[in-house]
Amino acid sequence: MTDTVAGVFNTPLYLWQRELRERASLRVVVPATVEPVTVDEAAEHLRIDAYGSPAEYPEASLLSAMIVAAREYVEHLTGLTLCPQTLELAGRSFSGLCRYDGDTGIALRTAPVRGLVSVTYVDSTGATQTLADGDMLLDDSDAMPTLYPAYGTTLWPAVRDQAGAVRIRFTAGYDAVGGSPSVAVLPYALRAAILLMVGHLYENREETVRGEGGGTLPNPNPIGITALTER
Repeated sequence: MTDTVAGVFNTPLYLWQRELRERASLRVVVPATVEPVTVDEAAEHLRIDAYGSPAEYPEASLLSAMIVAAREYVEHLTGLTLCPQTLELAGRSFSGLCRYDGDTGIALRTAPVRGLVSVTYVDSTGATQTLADGDMLLDDSDAMPTLYPAYGTTLWPAVRDQAGAVRIRFTAGYDAVGGSPSVAVLPYALRAAILLMVGHLYENREETVRGEGGGTLPNPNPIGITALTER
């Protein structure tokens, strides 16, 4: 399978997987408002029949919560952002956020990145400054979108040494269901992984299951989720 937007399922590019999984270092500023899987789709996957008029599903609120949990779990596995959200990456300095010493590129820890919202920093006097669009370049051509100083600029601005002095805020995620125009289409494998996880959560509501001898056994996730998220 090939993802033409983020490129993360192409084998050579999947070397970025370790950094993609650093998504946990990002703070969600504006959470998702539309999930990549609907309650109707989840109910169809689980073979749950609707009732009443207008049609409703048993445990619809539980299904909605499980969809969110499943999506967050797949995001954790892949490092990707599966539906539009606003995220923030913060650090003590620009250099401290770079991949390694001497580099100027700041990996944004997730994909696909839709665009920058703002890049702010605290200067040596303690004043908060905002970088202009012309002062930086977002390279989203690779599996790991990376922010660089603008062409011809070799260094980021000097920053006061304090926690959270640099804050990079950006939007990320695949297009919402039914969105138009469609720019970043969520791969079917990831939608299937979400549905598989929803099914697992719905059918197995405890961490353990009863064994044949009356004891308890771990209740692991279905192996298909790993296969769908690591192709």
